[in-house]
Amino acid sequence: MAGRALLSSLMVLLMASGCQQPVLDRYQGFARAGSASVKATASFIQASREAAIEADSAVLLRGREALDTEGRRQEVLAHDRALQKRLGLLGDLEKQGSLLQSYLDGLAALAASGEGDALSSSLKADCEALEALRPGLTEATLGSVRVGGLLEEATAPVVKAVQVRGLDRELKARSAHIHRELLLQEAALKALGLALSEDLALTLNLDETAGVVEPYAQATAALPSTWAARRKALLLKGVAARSAGDAAAQAALLRKSFEQLVEDRLAPGTLARLSEGAVDLEGLARQLRTAPEP
Repeated sequence: MAGRALLSSLMVLLMASGCQQPVLDRYQGFARAGSASVKATASFIQASREAAIEADSAVLLRGREALDTEGRRQEVLAHDRALQKRLGLLGDLEKQGSLLQSYLDGLAALAASGEGDALSSSLKADCEALEALRPGLTEATLGSVRVGGLLEEATAPVVKAVQVRGLDRELKARSAHIHRELLLQEAALKALGLALSEDLALTLNLDETAGVVEPYAQATAALPSTWAARRKALLLKGVAARSAGDAAAQAALLRKSFEQLVEDRLAPGTLARLSEGAVDLEGLARQLRTAPEP
């Protein structure tokens, strides 16, 4: 009888271990794909930051001749203040992404360990830091668009119980909070994509006129040796500019993947698409940051 009881206990342990392994694999896979997505988003934000500076400088240069000395001084100071506010907002958006990445990595660690007060405390701290950033991001304006106006209404995912006790407790406590933050990230990146499109349209138009159209139109002057390369770079950057909404689309996929993960309905291929989207977004950021030859 004692032998049968021992065998029965071993079978229960093995079954529990077998149930936990798929959970571990899913959460670790999601953490890897989510981390790559957040890193790619950070690269996109950096490209947007540079585009904003270039566009603002182009506006200042275009209006400079119409101002006197004092007017120029006041104009550049006003633009600097407005631009610093926008750059600070982009910094907060990067911080939000970093905190989301930390939280997702923590979920994967919790799935592996099953328990851990230190992990739970760290995840709670991530959520508290995200909550502190939320009001500023929600009320922020990028270009002419208020981020909060783009927030979608979506029902928080219903957590399906998992066999890993610590993970189950964490998801029930804070998954709705993380879901709200993923929705906010999506809205902020939508607004950023719209602002980036406006910035790029301005600078590309000016660069094309000054660096491509006018040199080509001058019959008496030889074309610069870099003319063809500059034209190519501007055309490719124009194509990339039309993909400015891709970061928001990637954020939407991250949010939907999280919903599927915690509801235990992660569709086949979802994490692969999330990883592939991150690679594509990194490529887009590189294209946006490629400066045409002078």
